[in-house]
Amino acid sequence: MAGKTTFMKAVAINLLLAQTIGLCFAEKAELPPARIKTLIEREDTISGGRSCFFFDASELLRLIREAEVAAQDCWFVVDELFRGTNSPERVAASFAILNYLTTRWVVLASTHDQEAMPGLGDRFDSYHFTERIDQGAVRFDYRLRPGPCDSRNAIKLLEMTGYPREITDLAEKIVRQFGSN
Repeated sequence: MAGKTTFMKAVAINLLLAQTIGLCFAEKAELPPARIKTLIEREDTISGGRSCFFFDASELLRLIREAEVAAQDCWFVVDELFRGTNSPERVAASFAILNYLTTRWVVLASTHDQEAMPGLGDRFDSYHFTERIDQGAVRFDYRLRPGPCDSRNAIKLLEMTGYPREITDLAEKIVRQFGSN
């Protein structure tokens, strides 16, 4: 809701514009020629028998193989990798893949999995968007800020949409327990 996916798309479009017509929306840009590989919008397909996770895994492997065969510089723009699977394996697989990609190409990636970032900190600069919740409204300024995001809003959004207090109180209790481990 804060604009992360829109930002990722805008970066990819500007990379494409810079590569094709030599201009982009920036005060200054010095970009080496490179192929652009994106994994941004995707859905599971019941009729195709492919979950979100399986789609991500298959599509990203295809992009990696294309980049390896082309033997050219590439930009990888990846939004929320493996969001359709369990947390421990999502974090581990995301870490392993991002580690692999960054040893070969330039990578712009987004994630809500802050657990994946400590081991990748030397390869990525962290940025975030944030929100302000007041008087029952969520407000975004859509400004990119340095560092990892330190705010959480999911349970507050559940409260705002009218979930029973029994649910939101339990969710808050569980978050506090996880936070103290």
